[in-house]
Amino acid sequence: MTKYTKDQLELKAHIEELNKKHMEKVRANTNPNIQYCTVPEVVPFSKIDDLAEKGIVSVLDYKKDECKTCISDMGKYATGSRIRVDTDEHTLEELEDMCSYWAEQAKIADEEQQQAYKKCISDFAKRIKDTCKLGAKDYRTAIRWILQADDINNNPAYDGDDICFDFGLPFKYKSLFKTAGVV
Repeated sequence: MTKYTKDQLELKAHIEELNKKHMEKVRANTNPNIQYCTVPEVVPFSKIDDLAEKGIVSVLDYKKDECKTCISDMGKYATGSRIRVDTDEHTLEELEDMCSYWAEQAKIADEEQQQAYKKCISDFAKRIKDTCKLGAKDYRTAIRWILQADDINNNPAYDGDDICFDFGLPFKYKSLFKTAGVV
């Protein structure tokens, strides 16, 4: 039987507490638009062994690792590439500040993306209206003509996602091309 340090036992208790709070949110959720993933409520000691192999043997190490993951993920969303940080070179407070910074940058990037989507949607809708003015009998025909003009509908490998990407539209608009009979 493996002997666990006091720090590892505290880490196990910390993770169990986090899981308990998470499960309380899951059980209290009445909004069908919010989906939480369920996690096991008990952390097996094998998980503690896995964490120890990664150098995470205390609550402080665990919190630093969470910050490192947050910085990496938010940095990727904000800049398009992962931000690497060495947790040994920074205090927990510095890592939390970096996490907040990159979360704010990701929020700004998301707002910019939403504005870009709105502009692309508006431009595409205008293009459909202009094509209808040129003689397309309905929006389906106008979409087919637009895709023909851009030489998109001749590629059988294209699907709705590819077309949305080419026009800068959110992927939820791929159904628009299905109703037009393009994909």
